[in-house]
Amino acid sequence: MTAARAGLLPPGAAAPQAPVRPGTRPRRHVFPGSPDQAAAARRFTRRALGGCPVTDDAVQCVAELCSNALQHTRSSGSTFTVIISCGPSSVRVAVADGGSDTTPEPAPPVEGSETGRGLALVARLAVRWGHHGGPAGRVVWCVLEWPAGAAQAPSPP
Repeated sequence: MTAARAGLLPPGAAAPQAPVRPGTRPRRHVFPGSPDQAAAARRFTRRALGGCPVTDDAVQCVAELCSNALQHTRSSGSTFTVIISCGPSSVRVAVADGGSDTTPEPAPPVEGSETGRGLALVARLAVRWGHHGGPAGRVVWCVLEWPAGAAQAPSPP
């Protein structure tokens, strides 16, 4: 029985796991579609990536993608899923949401506005980003890279 099933973790909390490694299966977690779960998604991402060179940027991208999923899709009150894959010198983070009738697009900045910069930030941090799906469900993803040969996350003990 897992710690979550045994009631040892708060709802939506992910049990600690070893960091995802290149060539391993993607790490994924389903979160309830409520605003407080964005912080849980950031913690999940940080744990999943361990000491990866782009962990901070990946956490920021997940924060933005989760925020968009909760504000602009049918995930609010439902669920969203964070999926993390690791390559030899790259990380792909994705958020699967409940879908929307609108297409995700970076918005031009509006002076004085505190919102509307999320996808533009993701586009700046990532080497590429995109989405697929539609009104019934969508995945928005981005890829972050670091120079080949740079230090990777330490192996778990």
